Amino acid sequence: MNKRFSLFYQAAATTSYLVCLTLTHHSFRATAFPFQSSQILRCVRSIPTKSLPSPRVPQNRQFISTSLASSLRQIRKMSSFDMNEVKASIEDTSSTSTPIASSSGPYPYPNLGYVDVHAHLLHEKFAGKEHEVVQGCIAAGLDHVIINGIEPESNRQILEFCEKHYPIHMLPAMGIYPLDAACNFIFSQEDVDRIKQEREASGSTEPLPVVNWKHDFPPPTRFDVDAEIDFIEEMVKAKRIVALGECGLDKHYLTDDVSFNEQIRVLRKLMKISTKYDIPIILHTRKAEKKVFDMLIEENVKKADFHCFCGKVCMLVGILSLLCS
Repeated sequence: MNKRFSLFYQAAATTSYLVCLTLTHHSFRATAFPFQSSQILRCVRSIPTKSLPSPRVPQNRQFISTSLASSLRQIRKMSSFDMNEVKASIEDTSSTSTPIASSSGPYPYPNLGYVDVHAHLLHEKFAGKEHEVVQGCIAAGLDHVIINGIEPESNRQILEFCEKHYPIHMLPAMGIYPLDAACNFIFSQEDVDRIKQEREASGSTEPLPVVNWKHDFPPPTRFDVDAEIDFIEEMVKAKRIVALGECGLDKHYLTDDVSFNEQIRVLRKLMKISTKYDIPIILHTRKAEKKVFDMLIEENVKKADFHCFCGKVCMLVGILSLLCS
């Protein structure tokens, strides 16, 4: 494997494991590392200097090595449990139905094991096979799967599914996907043609919206985005969901400023909920990693999972440092 991308996957695995611990039990901290820091650092030191991507950061191997080493040291200092206790709770599969008392988190989870922090189990591709998939996950040793909602319909579907059928193993998260966040600011050519006819018939001279949807699949269905954010916050307050997500920013499918600014507005409101209630947020970032990173700092978000991440290595170092500080 290319050394640079080997670093990416190693460090990304670190982030995922941190989030697994945080999401599954709020009083756990990232102590039980799945690999040694020396593995990452050997990988980092082998990266050619010219491959370091960001001009905003000192372009040398020592910088990245030092930054990652510092992050890892911070992670190990944050333990609130004895290492042996953490290992025992991970390895003891016979007591997965016995919750561990939490001193800081609101959710009484079973003993910590393997957690899938991002799944779309109710996607149409799984139609009719949802229960079969869940049983397969449990049989394979997955203690929890966090199912993400992306808009009003899926948010309610996953909540009902988890609470009704699998209140221990399947855990609901509610969010507004970036494209859905901008649903009221998306216009296909058909939309613009229809609006043009309506305005000509009424004599309106109001400027037409710009076509910003030219893809071969339908745009998201329009809904009241702010009302959905309010609903999500109510579910957080009621402790019926374990995370906010999936949400984020996407400049791959939507590149215009109007729709992107709406994505930012919606994500900022969800980040404020994350900070207010100390609940993790599951982020989709595509061609907008730097903006999301800046927003995490601005909103003081400390619990985040970068589900879709297409950024550069130096950005990954910054994310690790931020979330592990």
